[in-house]
Amino acid sequence: MGKTFKAFALANVALALFSAQAWAASDLATASVSLSRLTYELIDLDPNDGVAPTVTFKAPGGSSVWEFTRKNFDTTFQSQVDQPTALYNRSGSIDFTHASGQASFGAGGVSLQSNYSVDQAKAIIDTVPVAERGNSATFEQQLDLLGGKEFSFTLGAHTAIVFKGQASISSSLNETNVQAALTGMLPAQGSLTLASQASAYVKGNWDNNFPDGRDDERSWGIGSVASSEVSSSAINSIYTPLTSVNDPFQIVFTNDGFSSMDASVKVGLEVRQSLTINPPPNPAIPEPASYLLWALGLAGLAGVSRKHLITPVLV
Repeated sequence: MGKTFKAFALANVALALFSAQAWAASDLATASVSLSRLTYELIDLDPNDGVAPTVTFKAPGGSSVWEFTRKNFDTTFQSQVDQPTALYNRSGSIDFTHASGQASFGAGGVSLQSNYSVDQAKAIIDTVPVAERGNSATFEQQLDLLGGKEFSFTLGAHTAIVFKGQASISSSLNETNVQAALTGMLPAQGSLTLASQASAYVKGNWDNNFPDGRDDERSWGIGSVASSEVSSSAINSIYTPLTSVNDPFQIVFTNDGFSSMDASVKVGLEVRQSLTINPPPNPAIPEPASYLLWALGLAGLAGVSRKHLITPVLV
């Protein structure tokens, strides 16, 4: 008793197909993710006590965006941290205020988007000598953008709060552009892997210890995750799924005790594209299930298991 936490996502997955004409001429891969319509509502757990349900929001934490590039396992890492300039409003819509070249946190939502162009891919491949493109060297570049946001609040006694939102995620690859742009740039014995990923998570936890003396336990909820990947053992043999997900989610905090409790919610977004030149023997095309495991990596760092997508978590 005292407090509970529930997190679950209701999946409504739609696979979308469209022609190459819908792409920009320079796009090889795109990925985007957003959490929108972030709202909350209060529930009075004891209407007869004469005390209205209450929540007090605190100042938000920082927000970060990272750029990650890897070439031949020589890693460079640059981090940019921006402090938001506004508090979350209390009118029922959580206000994310942030400005950056790679990410936007507009009123009531957060989003990331990334496009991988033909020119980027050609420039990458051109840095690898032709003689090495089918030999033992493996070349990889990975562009990785992450954005995160956290807010804290105090929940009054005999009060529940329900946070709701919508996750929209899309990651896709343009087979026509890949073939047109990259055929002939690799030797017959070389292979190339191009990948695109978008993912999101939502986490909630109580800041106080549990009344029965247990240590602080943290529960996680995930909005949705989607990824797609294209691989080729020869450039003209390409597997190109396109995945689009629209997934409503909600997180519930319940404080049925007689004193207020502190809690927090975190949201995280990630978009990623990577280009890999592989040496022979040419690798087999991975099973589609492996793409999902890769996309779940962000959530895996948070300790999320797949079952949390469909099973309520009670603490």
